[in-house]
Amino acid sequence: MSRRPHLDREPEIALFEEMMAGARGERILLIEGESGIGKSLLLEELRPRCPAGGCASVNFRHEVYDAGETLADL
Repeated sequence: MSRRPHLDREPEIALFEEMMAGARGERILLIEGESGIGKSLLLEELRPRCPAGGCASVNFRHEVYDAGETLADL
C-alpha cells in the first residue's frame, strides 16, 4: 500500500522544531485536517525529532476515545 505525501506541512514541522528548541512558549501542537491529507504521516515524521522522553502523541482518530486508549497512546 502506498502512502500519500503530506500536503504543505512545512509550517507545522518548523513550528515543532522551534518548540523542541525551546524557542516558543507553546507545549502542545494540535495537528488537524481532513481525512487522508497526511496527519498520521506527519506524526511519523515528527516522532524522530523528539528528544528522548520529551514528546507524547495522542491520535484522536475515533469519535469516542476513552481514557484507556489515551493512556495506551501515551
